[in-house]
Amino acid sequence: MAGLGRPELWLELEQEGPRAKGSVRSSTGTSQILPLNGLVEGTIAGDVFSFRQTDGPGRGELAVRGDEMTGEVAIGQSVPMILRRVER
Repeated sequence: MAGLGRPELWLELEQEGPRAKGSVRSSTGTSQILPLNGLVEGTIAGDVFSFRQTDGPGRGELAVRGDEMTGEVAIGQSVPMILRRVER
């Protein structure tokens, strides 16, 4: 995602036990490269969150460390991601 400025990906999740569900949306700049907008569901095993978009082709696997998740998100091709927890 180099050269794209500061693209943003918003992931809102609710966790119940080892399962999580919620929504994902990408900023305008990101949506051209990574058009993720819609519902997601996934599982948490240890410190790894694996998810898939329920209404589209997106998927990902992110390692959770404190307020940060790092890993790869893909729609056809994988893109490295760093996601940080923000206050609503």
